[in-house]
Amino acid sequence: MPKGRTPSPVAARAPRCWATNWRRRFGLGAWGVYRLTHWPKFADFLVQVQGELDKVNWATWEYLVRATGVVLVTMVIAAAFLWVCDFAWINLFEFIGFLRATKS
Repeated sequence: MPKGRTPSPVAARAPRCWATNWRRRFGLGAWGVYRLTHWPKFADFLVQVQGELDKVNWATWEYLVRATGVVLVTMVIAAAFLWVCDFAWINLFEFIGFLRATKS
């Protein structure tokens, strides 16, 4: 740029990328969802999915809490068992001299 000239405000502004403009992204996404849901094959698929989900026998809250408790207790028991096995193998290998324990 020649000396003495000031840049115009339009030239000084950084170029805008479409990905940085959230309104355009939202608009394109909304338009895409609208077009996809109004495509006859996809709309029929969504109706069938909704029909199948209506047939599902959903678990009750009490069953969900009970099943979660069973999983958590099982995981704690498995973790304790693996810790005991690890402890036993380390002590066995140190005893027979396969592992040299470093005492600091």
